[in-house]
Amino acid sequence: MEGKLDLQSAPWPSISAAAKDLIRKMLTRDPKKRITAAEALGKYVTAAFYVLATHILMVFEVSIRFKLNKKVLTPLIGTRTPLDEGGW
Repeated sequence: MEGKLDLQSAPWPSISAAAKDLIRKMLTRDPKKRITAAEALGKYVTAAFYVLATHILMVFEVSIRFKLNKKVLTPLIGTRTPLDEGGW
């Protein structure tokens, strides 16, 4: 068994470069060069949570803007929106 890491064949082409980088660093043979669990959690997981949190906040912002626009515009135009019937 050679233990060569193959990140080119399926499913790896669809995996992000950052995730592949983390896998490479976690699988480094030399323990002195290998990333520690604390480093992996600190650098990579924090970055992933930041991206996720940013996307969640954007969704909430769009939702709040849509609801605000509905409350402001509905009385002005006097029509019901798709939300009044339970969604689009």
